[in-house]
Amino acid sequence: MKRIDRETVQRILDATDIVEVVGDFVSLRKRGANYLGLCPFHNERTPSFAVSKAKGIFKCFSCGKGGSAVSFLMDLENMSYNEALRYLAKKYNIEIVDREMTDTEREAETERESLIAVLAFAAGHFEHILADTEEGRDVGYAYFRERGINDRMIKKFRLGYSLDRGDSLLRDAQSKGFSDKFLLMAGLVAQSDRGLYDRYRGRVIYPIFSVSGRVIAFGGRILSSDKKKAKYVNSPETPVYHKSNELYGLYQARQAISKQDKCILVEGYMDVISMHQLGIENVVASSGTSLTIGQIRLLHRFTKNITVIYDADPAGIHASLRGIDLLLAEEMNIRVLLLPPGEDPDSFAQSHSLTEVEEYIAAHEVDFISFKTRILLEGVENDPIKRAGVVTEVLRSIAVVPNEVMRAEYVRQTSRMLGIDERTLALRLTKEIAAVAEKRPYSDEADTQPDAPATAAVSATASPAVTAQPVVSAPILTSVDRRRRQCEQAIVRLLLKYAMVQINAGDTPDESFSMLEFVASELETDEIDFIDPLFRRIFDEVVAFAGGEWKDAVANARVKADEVRRRILEEGHEKIRREAEGLADIEIREAQLAEEADAGYFATLDEALENISESTFLSHPDDTVRRVASDLIVEKYQLSKIHTKYVHVATEREMLPELVSRAVMELKYCVIDSEIAAAQALIKAMSSAPDADPAKIQALVADLQSLFQAKSLFAKRLGDRIVTQK
Repeated sequence: MKRIDRETVQRILDATDIVEVVGDFVSLRKRGANYLGLCPFHNERTPSFAVSKAKGIFKCFSCGKGGSAVSFLMDLENMSYNEALRYLAKKYNIEIVDREMTDTEREAETERESLIAVLAFAAGHFEHILADTEEGRDVGYAYFRERGINDRMIKKFRLGYSLDRGDSLLRDAQSKGFSDKFLLMAGLVAQSDRGLYDRYRGRVIYPIFSVSGRVIAFGGRILSSDKKKAKYVNSPETPVYHKSNELYGLYQARQAISKQDKCILVEGYMDVISMHQLGIENVVASSGTSLTIGQIRLLHRFTKNITVIYDADPAGIHASLRGIDLLLAEEMNIRVLLLPPGEDPDSFAQSHSLTEVEEYIAAHEVDFISFKTRILLEGVENDPIKRAGVVTEVLRSIAVVPNEVMRAEYVRQTSRMLGIDERTLALRLTKEIAAVAEKRPYSDEADTQPDAPATAAVSATASPAVTAQPVVSAPILTSVDRRRRQCEQAIVRLLLKYAMVQINAGDTPDESFSMLEFVASELETDEIDFIDPLFRRIFDEVVAFAGGEWKDAVANARVKADEVRRRILEEGHEKIRREAEGLADIEIREAQLAEEADAGYFATLDEALENISESTFLSHPDDTVRRVASDLIVEKYQLSKIHTKYVHVATEREMLPELVSRAVMELKYCVIDSEIAAAQALIKAMSSAPDADPAKIQALVADLQSLFQAKSLFAKRLGDRIVTQK
């Protein structure tokens, strides 16, 4: 197996637009400079998930999740670092340059990656069999054509066929080096007394895609009339496929759903394909199962508006009503469409034009409460006991609706349809709401709990792309060490955001240096190291990147900044020649022009350099480093615009020289504190020893006095603390 080289990784990151990437999975709305949507990492009804196009980051202000486009894909789609990069490379048409993986990296590849690889191979195999073999064309392709499916849809949904013999896929997979273990795990083959055999033989194949477009499962329909065989064979649950969390056709429909802010929900594979072929593309299927919470929340990422299409089968309608209650509980806007007798979405789409279907939907879809009331009333109009049961069933559906206004409207509507006093219904509804709350007292809270916050301790959750680190128990820190760690965290946070940003130390750009250079110089001079192993690792990596992969970016930024300064000077000198009045005026204008040119230089340089370290560490292959970087970089709160409307509030970037200087000074203060604590402990131990050496103790006391003097000096500079000797 191969790994993507670092230069290609950087080109992928540079080309990635996080709004486009996140927008493929979450419906986003522009809000000021950012984009807002419902968080896909936890259940919420009010959007708190923000995406910054300028910074290339996302952040949920409710559950705390944040990071880059790469980390978004890794967390949401369970991709590895390598898979996320390949997904982005494909999206932005970037050619992948691979390098051979080391033995350690190869061993670290996960079970999930192997499953994804074997499933992708199988999808290609089934497509090839359908298109390029005699049996595939005569049986599989002929079936799809008989069902009215054209070549464009066959290609769009990557439909396939499995030969009606025992081991076609198995032998092909083995010849390509795929392990029997993962063929079995993926449900592509099965075990019998005579050995392994293909599970899908003699069936047309419907690949099931994740939202990102990876093949994660298959459905296979038999074409023979053998009643001893199951009509459908489906993939088992695997580490990459959980049926209750997937919807057939969502990958192909997601953009249309977001654009139209509406999803049409049908039952089967062919229903989806025929509707897409007709031109109605915002259609997905539950694949013949009742709706689950996972599927509903997946839809909620794209829209709140759902139209459920039913055929005229009463048994099927009654069986699916509970799933609609789940939709209502998630505060979705549900409408229902009943097709004419004898029709299903597949046949209806095949026998009508696009205009006819769209007009039928517009004319016949109704809200769910009206639909449920009408369906349950059929045949019981004159039976008061059964009518009372209908009232109870309808109120139970209304009771799960979280929005009080919607509940009130549904009660008024039900009152009109059933001819029952609204107050009577409202009183009964109160009891039903209490019953719902009693059954699920903590469910909402459990669903919305954020993930556990990342800690700075090195964990064993590293990405497969990085050699796993041994788990080391975190040492118990003293109060002094805890304060020191906080100081280290402050410095690392600034480095992650501004490592390569230039701090102007003089009157010209030539006298500037990067924030990293300042911090590294200060720590080296006083021989200070980080006590937190993860912070030390991040600092070392920042230094390594600055001396290696970031050099080209810095050089390019300087060229760009020099060009801006040159242009400002040229235009300014031309203006001086035209407008200056006398030598004194020329001198004043040239001095102002020099300041303007330097300001333009630094502004351009800042803009180019500010995000270098951010983008690198937010897309870091190591899970722990990436998570900590996200926690430190992405700010949970932003200053309201009302505070800056009439007065300028200095930004962190504007105050960076002072902030960095103070952060380093506070770290030095904490280091001195640590040395004082160590010296005091040593003096105490030596003083209590039977063979105590007074001269050595006196020397230690003198050193301790010097430390207290240094601490007092730093305290005076920091200006917010008083030093007392103990």
